Amino acid sequence: MSGNSAPAAVDVLMQILQRDYYVSCTTDGRLFAVRNDTPSVMIPMRGTSGMRQRLAADMYLQTGRAANSEALTTVLNLAEGAAMGRRRVTPNLRIAGHGGAVFLDLGRPDGKAVMLQPGRWCVVERPPVLFTRTALTAELPIPVEGDGMERVRDLINIRSVDDWALYVACRIASLFPGITHPIEVISGPPGSAKTGATKITSNWIDASPAMLPVPRDGRTWAAMAGGRYVLPMDNVSGVARWWSDALCKAASGDGWVDRALYTDGDLYVTAFQSVIVINGITLGGLEGDLADRMATHKLSRLTSWLNDDEVAATWAAAHPSALAWLLDRTAEVFADMLSMPRSSEPDRLTRFSQIVQMVDRRWRTNALSAWRAGRFDTLEDIADGDTVAVALRQVLRSTWEGTATELLALLMMHGGLQDESGRRWTPRTLSERLERASQALGAIGWRIERGRSGRSGARVIRITPPR
Repeated sequence: MSGNSAPAAVDVLMQILQRDYYVSCTTDGRLFAVRNDTPSVMIPMRGTSGMRQRLAADMYLQTGRAANSEALTTVLNLAEGAAMGRRRVTPNLRIAGHGGAVFLDLGRPDGKAVMLQPGRWCVVERPPVLFTRTALTAELPIPVEGDGMERVRDLINIRSVDDWALYVACRIASLFPGITHPIEVISGPPGSAKTGATKITSNWIDASPAMLPVPRDGRTWAAMAGGRYVLPMDNVSGVARWWSDALCKAASGDGWVDRALYTDGDLYVTAFQSVIVINGITLGGLEGDLADRMATHKLSRLTSWLNDDEVAATWAAAHPSALAWLLDRTAEVFADMLSMPRSSEPDRLTRFSQIVQMVDRRWRTNALSAWRAGRFDTLEDIADGDTVAVALRQVLRSTWEGTATELLALLMMHGGLQDESGRRWTPRTLSERLERASQALGAIGWRIERGRSGRSGARVIRITPPR
């Protein structure tokens, strides 16, 4: 090669990579890069919008030459080797906590984010956290002060003052990472715009091009939950038992481990903690554990109808100031929570409960009672529709203690257990179903305790009906 010849493609690509990018690895083993001018935005090493496409575009823009496939493969292999030797970091999807502040990724190419602190918030150019983005991550507007919140209130269509305070408390809680969030259910009669309210609710802090379908299996669910922070599920007609458990875990923080496709033994891990918003669900068919985590938002029937295009245009115009309004309210609650003592209650939703109390204190509302009443009503509906719960309420009139075998014989003798699609009742299946029904029964005053007999050491169940 003569001295006047252009540098080889591998050399050009390596110069671009070393000058403009930094490569590393996540704690779950994903290799990535970041641009030095936007260090908070993670670029996957592989995939349709990964480093291969970035480097090819960079080379063409800077030299007017196209990078060949062999050169790109060589440089990416070298980059991946370098990334594996770097200190591993944990990326965040849309929202992150760092140094006593919360950061909200605006999804912009320039990497700008909102920094939220007690009593204040601002937009920052280079947040000190790493954000990951997926195909479900869309751009949020720069928040600006304005009057858009009144238009949003009309679109959401929650009329009760206490129910509206509960809804706002849920939106504030969604901006706090690392806490267990309630599973929100949007309900209402036909014509109350449940789908539109679900879209607005989910897009408020996590804009996305699409809502999510009901997953068909655990792997599909993990892919969806790992791709978006707020998970909106539209027209859910029922919740399978495995998905009920998965929803509960996702609200508290969960992960999915599986064998990577097209490999003999490699594993991939998807970790997520989600804000879940559902509409269309039939409350009577839920598991008690899921119902105990719920917050229900009751919509009223619309008095004037807007078509989809009108709703989208109204929301787009109101979104920047509605986001600023929400950040203002969250900063206020953030400051209030600094002086609130940490609760010793075992409730998994303690932090959310504190946020609701802060909203009630500022607004002089009773959202906490509205939330608890909604949970009680749902759990009572479940108890009314659960075979085991109904059988106990029919047969037991005073405290009873015995083994699962003895309880099964008692209920069968009195005809309390009805057939369930050919189910063959055994002591084990009865014990499992009793465990699942215990929260719904507890909501209406029943107490279910488990222990061992002092004489024989056998496992026993003690059931106390309400007075």
